[in-house]
Amino acid sequence: MELRFEIVTAAPVGRVFKAVTEAEHLVRWFCDTAESEAEQGGRLRLRWNRPGSEHHPYEARWVAFAQNQKAAFRGGHAGYPHGDAGLIEFTLTADGFESTLAVRHAIPDGDEYIPIIKAFTEAWPRALKRLADYLTPTS
Repeated sequence: MELRFEIVTAAPVGRVFKAVTEAEHLVRWFCDTAESEAEQGGRLRLRWNRPGSEHHPYEARWVAFAQNQKAAFRGGHAGYPHGDAGLIEFTLTADGFESTLAVRHAIPDGDEYIPIIKAFTEAWPRALKRLADYLTPTS
């Protein structure tokens, strides 16, 4: 199953790429704590500390990494079936003064993933709204 989302922002592609790959930016819109070795094969560790969040850290590896173009990671934790939350891919394009971020979340097949698909379908738009707000310059 694939979930797809997209946002358009006035932020330059380089800033958007950093926001989706570097720990100091991920904690501003995506998770509560992050460690990211932002490079091909690098480690990614995310945690959510909010009430109701999973206690296990999300452990992943960057499986694709093309500066300012594309980054993807695959990972999960013990709370996911088989410890696998799927593949999350960010693709960036620029058009004039705007950047478009396409997000593809490929979730493994299986009935055990049905509740997870529903949760991600609801969570991604909220996260991307936070990202858009984070990237929007304030005057």
